[in-house]
Amino acid sequence: MKTILIALSLLVIGIPAQAQQPQPQQIRVVGQSSVSKVPDLFHFSLYIEEKGPVINKLNDSLTDKTGRIIKSLLDQGVEEKDIASMQVQLQPWYEHRNGMTEQKGFVLSRTVHISLRALKLYDKVLDSVFKIGATRMDGFEYGFDDPQSLYLRALELAVEDARVRAEKLAAAAGVKVGKVTSINEVSQYRPVAKMAESRMRMQSDVSMPGQQTIDARIEVQFELVQ
Repeated sequence: MKTILIALSLLVIGIPAQAQQPQPQQIRVVGQSSVSKVPDLFHFSLYIEEKGPVINKLNDSLTDKTGRIIKSLLDQGVEEKDIASMQVQLQPWYEHRNGMTEQKGFVLSRTVHISLRALKLYDKVLDSVFKIGATRMDGFEYGFDDPQSLYLRALELAVEDARVRAEKLAAAAGVKVGKVTSINEVSQYRPVAKMAESRMRMQSDVSMPGQQTIDARIEVQFELVQ
């Protein structure tokens, strides 16, 4: 029996323990980039108002003015898809005199939202709609027709930036960058229209929107190789 136990002990001792696989060395970096472009889309709102005691007459007048304004916009090259005129509001019309408040009738108004794809049309459009009977304009904003493609391009450049950063750091440490092991999108594109700084009537030959920038930021992990 002793002989058998000794033999088994020697057999167990002779089996080498399974070697643990070393964890690969990795590096994690943040890449960032931006894409700049002059805005190619301009938004603003027109307001058309009618005051009077009879709602039906107000509606007829408002409908007529709205129709002529829309026709003028279309004639100047504004596309139908860039005109929204469904928003209508009816409110009482009050006048205050000698400490008394008296209802004189109603105010019927319609808001027309317009998107322009050419800034050069801005002055002509405003001239025509105010001659027809628009009461005021507001909410001038500018942005991009296809912001998503610009953001995706910024993401691509951010990945390239991450690799350049990783290679610089790896070279300083005497190693090389291998394959990507993980990648995360840190930024998130949210389209935000930019408000114009001035509410004054623009002159298209001197008012320049300048370039707008879309940023992207990603986190990438690479393997390091000797």
